[in-house]
Amino acid sequence: MRTVWPVLGAWLLLAMTTAGYTVLVCVLAWYFGLPWWIGVVPGVVSIVVAEIIIGVSSDPPVKAKLTDAAEEDEPRLHAVVDRLCALSGQEKPILRIMETEAPNSLVYVAKGERRPTLCVSRGLLEQLDNPLLESVLAHEFAHIAHRDARVMVFAEAMAGGVAWLPVSLVPVVEKLDPLLCEAARWCGRPWTPVFEKESEDGQSAPAPERRAPLLIAALLLVLLGTARTVLITLMCVVVLSLGIPAAIVCLPGYVALYRLSRRRELAADRGAAELTGAPARLASALRELEGGMLAVPKKDLRELAHGVPLAILPFQKPDKDEEALLRFIDWIFRSHPRTARRVALLEGDARDMATRARG
Repeated sequence: MRTVWPVLGAWLLLAMTTAGYTVLVCVLAWYFGLPWWIGVVPGVVSIVVAEIIIGVSSDPPVKAKLTDAAEEDEPRLHAVVDRLCALSGQEKPILRIMETEAPNSLVYVAKGERRPTLCVSRGLLEQLDNPLLESVLAHEFAHIAHRDARVMVFAEAMAGGVAWLPVSLVPVVEKLDPLLCEAARWCGRPWTPVFEKESEDGQSAPAPERRAPLLIAALLLVLLGTARTVLITLMCVVVLSLGIPAAIVCLPGYVALYRLSRRRELAADRGAAELTGAPARLASALRELEGGMLAVPKKDLRELAHGVPLAILPFQKPDKDEEALLRFIDWIFRSHPRTARRVALLEGDARDMATRARG
């Protein structure tokens, strides 16, 4: 019951927030003389979009290099996973290695794959022994059993689906702008995509050699410049005029979403403790992983930031002392509970198990 009710309460809070959005839009539609049922449309569209995202998403959640974990190359990892499969009765997931020093693990579902993909970092394998590694992977097996990767996509749709449409122009520009810049380089102009990071040495790339006749290149550059200006301007106008207000409106939904995310992490901890029968080992593993983040360069952690919602621990340095307001904001929008709290709960579970065993 300790696992079920907190998660159920978070879901109810999220459902109430979503219902409030729907009622508000219905009232506004009625007030302006439109059919009231228009207010239901955004919620339905959000759920449909969430299903589409699940169906077409294929990119790994982190930018670190991923390699397939063949059994002959990673016999230790396969041995631990095989044992957990036997204990849980679950199908063996696809195993991949994140080539990063950051000690972490995560689960995601790739496009076209029926089985989930379990990613473990090279740093995790190097830092943990077999018992601690088993506890961490048991946490990921609990996420797989709960289908959390899919569940959280729908939860995000419920929380902030209204803000998805205007913000969706950003990835469109991110895809199209490099194509326009490549065409400009063909015309001899060193255009740089707006979302491309600057080089580490701070020097701009040299001007490319023009490969088109001068007249054609001049005409093409005019068309490319116009198209790029319109595209970027449209993105800025839409995001500023619609995206920011939509994000403000969706703020209560995202507060409920992050609460649900934290609850599901605690539920996965509980599931791992029940699967292995050793909650104290998972507590030790969490302390080890958080301490291991200190040795990871901040640049590497930034490249892994997109995987934070799916990881067993956030890709960041351990918490530091902050002002009260910053701590409160951080508490609201944290995707994971604080490690100290997770450790305390797991150690409490270990004491309860020991008491029951003696009794």
